[in-house]
Amino acid sequence: MATNQGSKTGIAKRKKRQSRFATILIVMLVLLLVAGGGLFAYSTMSNKSAEELYTEGQSAFQAGDYPTAVSKYKEAIKKDPMAEGYDMLGMALSYQFAKDRTPALQQQALDAFKQAVTLNPDDPASLLNYGGTLYDAGKFKESIPYLQKVLQLDPGHADKAAIEEMISKAQAAK
Repeated sequence: MATNQGSKTGIAKRKKRQSRFATILIVMLVLLLVAGGGLFAYSTMSNKSAEELYTEGQSAFQAGDYPTAVSKYKEAIKKDPMAEGYDMLGMALSYQFAKDRTPALQQQALDAFKQAVTLNPDDPASLLNYGGTLYDAGKFKESIPYLQKVLQLDPGHADKAAIEEMISKAQAAK
């Protein structure tokens, strides 16, 4: 009888250890999944600097890969939102729009250029890009103050004649 009782106690102890082991195993698996998910999320995020992303965007832009340029610029802007970044994003979107004529791209370019002008209202390049894109979108009256400000800030602008012509045509449009 004592042997039978000892064997029941042994079985009970073994089951208790198995239960603890199973609990520990489950906790470890949960921790591994949580950590693994965190590692996955971390691995999908770019640890590249904004400067590296802007450089990659510029390389893609120069190669004519505008969707990749747009993606790189957007990622860079999330890390370091600066006027030049929005200006580069607007350029990539404008070139992509010129390639496939999707109206949403033109609006996105306008939004990017507007943000560039908001961040740096005295940058002739951003003003020209925004004003020129407004003009190209048929928003002639809206384009005038931006185009005029380009010439006000840079009276000897290399594209002065073309800018003056755009202003003249925009003023004539009603």
